[in-house]
Amino acid sequence: MLVKPGSLIEEETGTDNWLMAVTQQPEVQYADVNDRNQINRLMRSRKFGLDALQMAIHVFDDSGLPLIGYEVPSGLNIWHDYLNAIRKLMERGKVSVSYGIDPYLLEMEQYANGQLRFTIRLELVSHRILTQFTIHARTFLLEI
Repeated sequence: MLVKPGSLIEEETGTDNWLMAVTQQPEVQYADVNDRNQINRLMRSRKFGLDALQMAIHVFDDSGLPLIGYEVPSGLNIWHDYLNAIRKLMERGKVSVSYGIDPYLLEMEQYANGQLRFTIRLELVSHRILTQFTIHARTFLLEI
């Protein structure tokens, strides 16, 4: 996934505040890697750099509804955070680890019936939850 600079988001959405546009439609901050025109415009932008190469992980339930979507921040190497959390989950049955470079926590707890509770929340304001769901652990691991 490639992240667009604020000026490109403003140009495409017709707003003068890219942050407001992203707050209302989080998906506008990413360029569709299958859209040649979008990628070309992004790469020709003066502000294109390594920070555009963000990683986002999206997980959908069996009916196609997003469990982890655009509301969860992307990062340069969040795979490491997921793999670390899954390893600790397998060892302990419950885990809480840092997610990305911002103060977010990724929490997982596996229940005896095979279900998994998954949460991403703000570390400093723990009641501010970005996503939370319960799903069968096997389904989650296959989706991820």
